[in-house]
Amino acid sequence: MDIVELLLSGRRGRRVLWEFVLASEAQALSEFADHPLHSAMYYASYQVEACRGDSVIMFGPGADEGRTVTVSVEELAKLISATMLLPVTDQILQKSLESSVVHARYWQEPDGEDTLLAAPALRNALCRVAEYIVASGLTQQWLAPVDLRTQFHVEFDQPDPAGSMTSTGSASLTSCCDGKRT
Repeated sequence: MDIVELLLSGRRGRRVLWEFVLASEAQALSEFADHPLHSAMYYASYQVEACRGDSVIMFGPGADEGRTVTVSVEELAKLISATMLLPVTDQILQKSLESSVVHARYWQEPDGEDTLLAAPALRNALCRVAEYIVASGLTQQWLAPVDLRTQFHVEFDQPDPAGSMTSTGSASLTSCCDGKRT
């Protein structure tokens, strides 16, 4: 599987592409200008999460109007396709990757953005971004063999540090509270 397909096939890869497009939009527009791509995803993901019963709320000035805004995945695809992409650098790829990891929700269903990014209607728009990033050549290192001699393994000095996975919550609480009860 090539890098383009790897990026398109999973949540984290699609999020890397999304974060790259968002960074491109942010760079092209002033801080105080409307950011149509960012706004469209905000409203579209809110609608996805609200419709499936996620615990989301929109409040504050304009919230009543905001709850009624609908953005289709086709509109999102057009906005992604129309966004002029930044020159690819190691720094922007690193930031996009970091943001992808920060947004990971392995313990629960994907958020509205990740749900939308998986929509077939966005595939071509995201494919353009993936191909652009891969064409830079900066992603080749992602598939390079790992030199295990440069990897590190951390071991704690204590045999069983407080709060480790081998301790039970009640045992930790009991040992913490011993002698402090009145």
